[in-house]
Amino acid sequence: MNIILCDDDRHFLTSLENKIQQWAQRSGHFSSIMIYSFTSSEDALDARTHGLQFDALFLDIQIPNEMNGLAVAKEVRQSDEHVPIVFITSYGEYAEEGYFVNALRYLRKPITDNSISECLDLIWRRWSILHSESVLLDLPAQIIHLPVKSIIYAEVSGHTCLLKTIDRETPWQFRKSMDYIRNKLSSPVFAQCHRSYIVNLLYIRHIANGTITMVEGTTIPVGRKYQQQFMSQFRNFYLAGRGNV
Repeated sequence: MNIILCDDDRHFLTSLENKIQQWAQRSGHFSSIMIYSFTSSEDALDARTHGLQFDALFLDIQIPNEMNGLAVAKEVRQSDEHVPIVFITSYGEYAEEGYFVNALRYLRKPITDNSISECLDLIWRRWSILHSESVLLDLPAQIIHLPVKSIIYAEVSGHTCLLKTIDRETPWQFRKSMDYIRNKLSSPVFAQCHRSYIVNLLYIRHIANGTITMVEGTTIPVGRKYQQQFMSQFRNFYLAGRGNV
């Protein structure tokens, strides 16, 4: 997993690298982690253009005489919906802007060992799911094999299922029951929010007034029966520990 750090303060970068390496040693992931540090946001984007894979991105919001962290995040989001983006800041007034790029965390300087560890635990769990899990649908006329990260949501009406994926304009359509789909979409990245819908938590962009807005604009209802369990699963997967900035 490639972890990208971008901050104009070289001393801070060295400190953050050390904290990440210590976490990797403690968690047993040292051999699976590569850290790339940049003091220039434009250099980081240039490295990405030339093939550097971003698996997690830690961005200083304010970088003098460079693209700021929010601008970098918006550019990354144009082509990558999955990469976790963590903003590093000395201030607390940027949360609203971060919503628009689906920021995973805000870490306020000075960063504590506890806050970076919680953040990295979550990033590692999401990365592992997205790079190891897939769904196999055994249908009468075909077999569909889909990575978990490609599925946005499933809608089941009667025995007709519509499976919306990130790489197709029209959903997959086939005859299967909700029990079958619920069984197949058993990864913790999926949550049932309504008797007819199961959603991928990574593609949720807004929850309000009993409605979920997905990344491509689809609005999905949250059923009263499912609300408590759904919100609990969402918080555990996505928001756990977010207050520790």
